[in-house]
Amino acid sequence: MIYYVNLAAYTSNDYLHEVHLSTAEAHNMDELASDDLEAINSYSGDQYLKLMHDKFTKNWVLHIGYVDGKLGGAAWVLPDFSEFKTRNMQYIDKSVSIIDCWTIPEHRGKNVYPFLLTRIVEKLRVGALDRVFIEVNERNYASIKGIEKAGFQRFSRIGEP
Repeated sequence: MIYYVNLAAYTSNDYLHEVHLSTAEAHNMDELASDDLEAINSYSGDQYLKLMHDKFTKNWVLHIGYVDGKLGGAAWVLPDFSEFKTRNMQYIDKSVSIIDCWTIPEHRGKNVYPFLLTRIVEKLRVGALDRVFIEVNERNYASIKGIEKAGFQRFSRIGEP
């Protein structure tokens, strides 16, 4: 399923701005703290670290959510829709996509995911963008709940015009 946020009309949810949660972003591997790399490796394995390098070379930006200063989850922002155009999806110009989101199991249910999405959208509102899209498996109910909690609305199902 595809969800979106219209940036011109977006208002963040104040209840998501919890004191123990914070965010950061990285544009390359060197910007990640060694503790973050260790946590990512422990959660996802060496293969994911290799994939991260590839994503950074495509100018993807990694947004990280922290719980009490420790890695709680992450999401990638694509600078354009080049990755999705092969999926027969029609998006408007001036849009970006959030993909490959995850929350470390011990932090699930603590609003890390919706908090991170909210912070990403707030940062993107500053630019000349119109919409932010996010793709989710329609059976991933926990992710859909977090996406909706962050203010995203359903756009379409995969393959729908």
